[in-house]
Amino acid sequence: MRQRGGGGEAGRELSPLGKGGAIGLVDPRHLVDAEGAFSKKFENHAHMVAIYAAWYNWICIHKTLRVTPAMASGLSKTLMTWEDILTVMDAESSKPGPRGPYKERIAR
Repeated sequence: MRQRGGGGEAGRELSPLGKGGAIGLVDPRHLVDAEGAFSKKFENHAHMVAIYAAWYNWICIHKTLRVTPAMASGLSKTLMTWEDILTVMDAESSKPGPRGPYKERIAR
């Protein structure tokens, strides 16, 4: 992990996020600000981190890069929107199959 030094502060550890390798490095402090510091269920917390990582790496233009990290690394040539990300997610998700038979209700 890389360390980032601050003005007189000790370096902070940056966490790599992204599928198949680090697209961008996210400062853990920003996760606390974006998520309200906690989730009641761990699954909800994991979903929020995934949403934040998608926004950070694919949608947010970084001042130092002047593009998104995905564009800087060559993964995308255009600026993506939430609609684009949801379209890709829907295409990747499995389609629901036919429903099975219902259980017969026993009359009481």
